[in-house]
Amino acid sequence: MDDDDWGIDFNLLRLEGLHTLPVQIPRKSDQSGWIELDEMLPFHVLAPNLKHLLLQRNSTAHKFPITTLKQEWRNFASTTRPVPKSSLHSISIGQLGPREDILLRLADIVGLSQLRSLKLHELFDATILSQVAPLFPNLERLFISTNGQGWRYPDVNAGNNIGIAAIRAFNPLKYVHLCGIRSVSSLNEIIQHHGPSLKGLIIERSIGVRARIGTRDSGNKYPELDAFGISHLAKSCPQLEELRLPIKRSMGSQEECDMYKALGNFSNLYSLVLDLHFDPRPRPVDRMQEIETSVLKMIFVNAAMDEKLALQIWHLISSNQASRRLQNLRVVPFGLEFLPNDEHRLLIGSLVRF
Repeated sequence: MDDDDWGIDFNLLRLEGLHTLPVQIPRKSDQSGWIELDEMLPFHVLAPNLKHLLLQRNSTAHKFPITTLKQEWRNFASTTRPVPKSSLHSISIGQLGPREDILLRLADIVGLSQLRSLKLHELFDATILSQVAPLFPNLERLFISTNGQGWRYPDVNAGNNIGIAAIRAFNPLKYVHLCGIRSVSSLNEIIQHHGPSLKGLIIERSIGVRARIGTRDSGNKYPELDAFGISHLAKSCPQLEELRLPIKRSMGSQEECDMYKALGNFSNLYSLVLDLHFDPRPRPVDRMQEIETSVLKMIFVNAAMDEKLALQIWHLISSNQASRRLQNLRVVPFGLEFLPNDEHRLLIGSLVRF
């Protein structure tokens, strides 16, 4: 809402044809923390057929104090008495917020028992997320990123017990998208709860370095599964049909081939995306540090991808999948982000020529 224009036609927010609504929530900080203008929320869920709500932070500077704006909206609500009618199926919260507690406020206004999908691009408070989880008894899809100030780590290899517990607080889900989970143990804790019901799983790497404690945690962050870990994942997710998984390459070694073979243990899997990490260096990775010649050679060998390699990977997986259900395979190389500039340019040039 513009400070100079309070003449809003709320009939637009009541339209029966309104299915998706993006909303910017203003907020400001004071000595007690962030204050968000959540008094606006009752006016955003008036449409009877609204199903998808996209919440984002509004960083526009207002000439009025946030407390004044909040009181104005309270006065307006007491005069107009909005009647929320929406039955939301999905909520997406943007990378910069608002914070998770806005879901508690929204649940008081309209109820979220029919919500099917929740997307959190950045975690601010894992404890609040645990309180939010029971509000969604019918949730099927969860996207959550471990970036953000609400996801803390004691060191570069440890998980966040509060954050993992928050993800486990949701009822068993059908589809989970995890961005930035760093350890196999953390992944296993999540899968122990959600695995039996999962039909789709995306494990996405993260390169963010925020929310760190101690050593600067630079580098691509994801759980580095071996063949045993992949087999355990397959056993824990018997219904899984779609999977995206990062794998660290090792120049076509036996250990790498065993990982591809282990993917055949997913008996119901028909769609697979493999993100193949070609940089063998362990985290944390210093982008400015000179790379040894032997390591650089490994990077170039690992980064070499062609149709022949993809077919070899396909064969290793398919020949070990008794059901032969796999129909789609995509391989995506990654690892350029933490190479020094010269090596970055050299590898890019080689890949383009290749």
